[in-house]
Amino acid sequence: MTSVVPVQLDGDDYANEVFGLGAGEGRKIVSTRLPVMDGRLRRVAVFTNKAITRAPLLDSLCRDELLTRQGLQEIAEIEVVDHPNARIGAWVPGDDILVQADLPWLGEIAIWSRVISWTLLSETRAKLTLARSDRFMYGTA
Repeated sequence: MTSVVPVQLDGDDYANEVFGLGAGEGRKIVSTRLPVMDGRLRRVAVFTNKAITRAPLLDSLCRDELLTRQGLQEIAEIEVVDHPNARIGAWVPGDDILVQADLPWLGEIAIWSRVISWTLLSETRAKLTLARSDRFMYGTA
């Protein structure tokens, strides 16, 4: 890897718990609660969408909201050089790769990321566009 472009996040929207409210009233309301015990002060965000009638869909949307609000680092794109351990073209969109980097402002990180697209810059360099692997949920509709 030759360069990393991190996503800039604002700490004002941080939350380590999301409480989701869907369709219904009283005891019949579709709801979910997704806490993360991270040793930090509890900050709750409320996600409301009265059009949601199924709990699995509400869970999935609240999980996305929680990941966004936790301020988890995400590497948006990287440039890679042809290497025996990572040949140019050895990946395809949809592959999950482990991105390990030592960022001056954050320290050492290791994030599983999904290849969204990639562009060949030269014969020995490529740029990969990535998204966190844990943002993708399948089979929960």
